[in-house]
Amino acid sequence: MTEVTPFNPREPLGDGRTVIEASAGTGKTFTISALVTRLIAAEGVPLDEILVVTFTRAATAELRARVRRRLVATLRALAGGPADPNDEHLAVLLAGDREPAATRIREALTHFDRAQIFTIHGFAQRLLGQLGLRARLSHELEPGEPDELLLAQTASDLIVGRYAGSGDEEPLKSRHVVEIGRTVVGTPDAHIVPEADEVGEQARARVELAHAMRMAVARRMRAAGLVTYDDGLVEVRDTLADPEVGAAARDLLARRYSVALVDESQDTDPIQWQVIRSVFDESRLVVIGDPKQSIYSFRGADVESYLAALDGADALRTLETNWRSDGPLIDGLDVLFTGATFGDDRIEYHSVRPAPNHQAARIHGAGPPLVIRRFGPDFELPTRQNGFFLVDHARRAVAADVACQIVQLLTSGVEIDHSDGPRPLRPDQIAVLCRTRKQVDMVREELTLREVPSVAARTGGVFASAAAEEWRRFLHGVENPERLTLVRLAANSLLMGYSPQRIAALSDEEALELQRRMQEWRETLVTEGVPALLAAVQRTTGLSRRVLALDDGERTMTDLTHLAEEMHAVWRKRRIGSLVGWLETTMAEAAQRDEANIEEAESRQRRLETDADAVQVQTIHGAKGLQWPVVVVPYLWDVSTRKPPVPVFHGDEGVPRERLIDVGGRGSPGYTDHQKAAAAEDAAEEGRLLYVALTRAEHHLMVWWVENSTNTGISKLNGLITKDGRTPDDLVAAGDGTIAVE
Repeated sequence: MTEVTPFNPREPLGDGRTVIEASAGTGKTFTISALVTRLIAAEGVPLDEILVVTFTRAATAELRARVRRRLVATLRALAGGPADPNDEHLAVLLAGDREPAATRIREALTHFDRAQIFTIHGFAQRLLGQLGLRARLSHELEPGEPDELLLAQTASDLIVGRYAGSGDEEPLKSRHVVEIGRTVVGTPDAHIVPEADEVGEQARARVELAHAMRMAVARRMRAAGLVTYDDGLVEVRDTLADPEVGAAARDLLARRYSVALVDESQDTDPIQWQVIRSVFDESRLVVIGDPKQSIYSFRGADVESYLAALDGADALRTLETNWRSDGPLIDGLDVLFTGATFGDDRIEYHSVRPAPNHQAARIHGAGPPLVIRRFGPDFELPTRQNGFFLVDHARRAVAADVACQIVQLLTSGVEIDHSDGPRPLRPDQIAVLCRTRKQVDMVREELTLREVPSVAARTGGVFASAAAEEWRRFLHGVENPERLTLVRLAANSLLMGYSPQRIAALSDEEALELQRRMQEWRETLVTEGVPALLAAVQRTTGLSRRVLALDDGERTMTDLTHLAEEMHAVWRKRRIGSLVGWLETTMAEAAQRDEANIEEAESRQRRLETDADAVQVQTIHGAKGLQWPVVVVPYLWDVSTRKPPVPVFHGDEGVPRERLIDVGGRGSPGYTDHQKAAAAEDAAEEGRLLYVALTRAEHHLMVWWVENSTNTGISKLNGLITKDGRTPDDLVAAGDGTIAVE
């Protein structure tokens, strides 16, 4: 295997495949923007021949902005402007011939609209266009994902078709087929097991319906002018591998791009990795990622793909400087994490050094940089018969303690260094990172009781919010103006704001007027869409004024508007007969995902409602890539032991190992073992979530450890604290002033 060495910015970027493994805070995005700038300035590679791929639209926008800022800053430095003495990438350019470098950068900035910076799915769509007739799938199909209504309709039709006149065979329940379909459609690279001819009648039905769901959903989407994001990738992969046109297609793309850089590569899946390797494995490919932060398996990401990138790499490098955190906090985390792995021996913790100007603490008055709040068996909480705390009481007690600790931080004179001297800690410099939306709500309630302002950012799906229920009640009246009971229900929604007393007192004429208004709004919805409907409601009822006057009104108004946008995106395609029917189905799906702690797609995650001076409370998934001066992590001890009903797991063969989906159900051969394998992979990802949460802090980190809870013993947090029989006192002693256990 290629030797792993520290990344040296002063060395030129080699040919072949270079893998750069990062750790939290070591500057993946900075490294990419600096490498792009050096390729342009030092090597003369045209901007539009450098492909940069990342994995979300938000990350793509940020990366595009960062690359442009880097080009501008480098151009100024080449002209004699300010230069960071610690920037080794820039030092290389300043030591070379400046005039040609400046000319190349000016050319790149002039034509920056040609920058090839895409999401992996956006890149696939462009490839489909460039491949033209070589690809069988039209690039004009609109990318999207199958919604719950489509899955439910497909499942229902397949069940009817299979079991009509089948005699004694017991039909599968629709919800089980939907669950199977959701999994197999969402993981198109995975092989479905068991084989239908090796199992009994019920398991065979599940297997055959799984294959049928995968094909039928794709067929129905294409009939509606839609295609899943993964369908585009599959088509590109298959075209590039085609024995007749593949070589020409690969050559076309290899000539189009001189070098490719793949950001957040730990979030690739096997199909994405196959596409990337097909095009760039014979040229220059830079793969940058941190496998310790691979936390998006529910979106199809597969850390095995990143690990496969290590095999056969021409260079393996690591980023070793943490530009985020203070030296004392890094020292404390080193004590906690040293020797830890995260689901695979190749995914191990690496010690990093602090940036030159972060060696000392930049916060004062907060105590040790890493504080563990311990709730031991002697803590006064109700217990079960087995002696463990009742978990709901423990969660509530932790939320209350979090709020108290935040009040203490804000009122005890804690200060943070700035360029103009120390300043008091503000609420918006504190983040509370939770595992679930319910935990977020609990913490916010406790903060509100103590008059500490807070905002919820990216905390679960907007379709699981209270605002979705308000829209549901309102739309029932809009779609059924002839039914007075539903019109009254709509009037009682927040969108209209009628109180129960006012509704009860409506005269016949007033009730009739309400029905006429609903009829008008139905016509507005049908002819102009949801935004026009919302505007009409706003004009008639003063919606914004009423909602913003409520407690948490900004949050609610943000959700109502967000829901309107999401509903219109579906409604304008004219694929659904009833908007409220689609909304109810989507709400049910969101509730299931929320219950299973599965994060929603990016477009459906709740948005930040305000930029006010308030404590940020959000999920760990939403915090990836972000940082705050003070981070509070209350619930890493509270892990789930849920066994997935449709287990997705890895087999023992292949590089990367093949991903499998067991749809056979309880009693089919190997199902129990496969559930355990999937649960073990989920537990490994929970460990990586812990790593993400504990590495967001710049100066001060607080973690809660409820020692006396049923599931604490299987948590990664407990394993780290008690590693090799270590006691809390041992941990504190090893921390040498950087760790406190209270």
